[in-house]
Amino acid sequence: MPSDASIKKCINKYQENLKASKNISQFDYCYCYFYTFYKKRKIREIANRKNLQMSCLQLGFYLASFGMMRRSAVLSKKSLEYLMPLIELISNSDPKLWEIDIDSYLEENNIDVLLKFKKSIKKEKILEKATDTLVTKIMLGVYGNIPAFDRYFRIGFGVHTVNENSLRKIGQFYNDHRKPIDSFDIKTRDFLTGKFTKIICTKARLIDMYGFQKGKG
Repeated sequence: MPSDASIKKCINKYQENLKASKNISQFDYCYCYFYTFYKKRKIREIANRKNLQMSCLQLGFYLASFGMMRRSAVLSKKSLEYLMPLIELISNSDPKLWEIDIDSYLEENNIDVLLKFKKSIKKEKILEKATDTLVTKIMLGVYGNIPAFDRYFRIGFGVHTVNENSLRKIGQFYNDHRKPIDSFDIKTRDFLTGKFTKIICTKARLIDMYGFQKGKG
C-alpha cells in the first residue's frame, strides 16, 4: 500500500513534468470550457450553431496534445467535423456526469452512469473502435470524472480495462488515501489571462496524475 508521502510525490512529479513539457494548461482549457456550460446550466448550448466549432476545437486540441491523434489512432487524419456527433452527445448528456467524482464512485449507481456513458461514446460511428484510453481521455477532459486509462495509468493501478471492478478499485483507493489526495488544491488556468481560476482539478484528475506517474516510474 503506498504511503501518503509517495502519493504526494507522484502528483508533484507529474506537475513538474507538465511544466517542463509546457503542456500544463491544455487539460485546464478543455475542462473549464465544458464545465462552464454546466455551471451556467447551458449544457445544450455546447453544440449550438454559435459554439459547435469552438467545442470541437477545444476537445480536438486537448486530445491531440495528449497523443490521441497520432498516426495509428482512431482519430488520425480526421477533420474536426468528425467530432460533431460526439459534441452533440455531450450537449445532450446527463448533467450528473459533471457531478460524479471519485469520492462518490461507491455511492448509488454512479459507476453505472459512467459505464453507460462510455458505451454511448462508442456507439458513435467514428468511435466504435475507440480504445478505453481514448474514451476515458474524452470523459476526463470534458467531465473530469474518470482517470484516463492509458498505458502508464493501467500499470500504476494494476487495471486493464474500464469496468465496474476497476472503477470500484479506484474508488476504494481514494477512500483509503483521502488525506494526501485532498491535500491538493490545484487550480486551473484561464486561457486569456494565464491566471488561476476558481475551478480546481477534480479528484479524478489528481488520481489520473498519480496513476500515470506511478506507472511511468
